[in-house]
Amino acid sequence: MNDNFDLFKQLVGDDALKSISKKAKVTQKDVKNVISAAIPLMILGMHRNSSAEEGLNSLEKALANHAVDDTSDIKNFLDNADTEDGKKIVAHVLGDENQEVQKEIAKRAGLSLNKTSLIIALVAPLLLSLLGKHNNQQSSGTPGLLGALLHRLDIREHQLRADGLDVARRVHAAVHVDDVLVVEAAHHVEDR
Repeated sequence: MNDNFDLFKQLVGDDALKSISKKAKVTQKDVKNVISAAIPLMILGMHRNSSAEEGLNSLEKALANHAVDDTSDIKNFLDNADTEDGKKIVAHVLGDENQEVQKEIAKRAGLSLNKTSLIIALVAPLLLSLLGKHNNQQSSGTPGLLGALLHRLDIREHQLRADGLDVARRVHAAVHVDDVLVVEAAHHVEDR
């Protein structure tokens, strides 16, 4: 699963940051802060939703639908992103905690809720597209993919207390990640 970091690089890469910052009229640093907080929570939400058969079927359908999107040009993808679709994705993934989580991300990032919601709505379809493509390329299935991503991000449900509304209070840990260095231990290194 070496492609996981490529997925995250695409989500917070220069093309994505420039395109989203231009659309949201905020700095690239602001975009990175919001994305860095939102993506782990969205992946956790997808993982939780996929624990029930109905949720898993719904997620796999969404991933399959978005896997066909052309993400070869991230800037073009984001310039043409359907924010209404993004809002629906976020609402479904975060469920009842959607508004509270977005408010807390906005507060921690120092942005308005409208700008924060726009950033998250822009990145949500890209996340589904990239996850759908990765899901098609690996054999462990959707729960395996999401579990591997959460493991790589070292996110555990108990850390975010996602079973309650405490998720939003824990967002601050993911917001300030400008200078994070990811180092893989020897047990993470596979044939490359």
